[in-house]
Amino acid sequence: MNINDVAAEVGAKIVAAEVGLRVLPWDADSVNPPGVIFALPTEYEYDKTYGRGSDEFTLPMIVLVGKADARSARTHLGEYLNGSGPKSLKSIVDSSKTNTYTSCDTVRVQQVSDIGAYVAGAVTYLGATLDTRITGKGA
Repeated sequence: MNINDVAAEVGAKIVAAEVGLRVLPWDADSVNPPGVIFALPTEYEYDKTYGRGSDEFTLPMIVLVGKADARSARTHLGEYLNGSGPKSLKSIVDSSKTNTYTSCDTVRVQQVSDIGAYVAGAVTYLGATLDTRITGKGA
């Protein structure tokens, strides 16, 4: 699996869902929320099944919704972090029979961590990290 291909495909699904989120570049000097930034995995596990059958990694998706002191930011963040619903990032990106991927086999948002303040371009935003488990063919 190629980490960049997976992030691009997951990002395309978020944009296509039309929930008001942009996919923001990792190396941007400033960001324009609301949006998602894909961080690099901290680990990549090879050979999860015999003979290079599959690999796994966790792709951190950082969602930034607005300035940390904006009242609406908390409401918007809650909508994106819900386990289900029209703006739920879990519902949008989790793989299923009707939501398939070509860059990997399965995508599953496992948990939300680090809910709170994120600094980007000298501005403090409200956000959270969605730890997204990716499984795909070993190559």
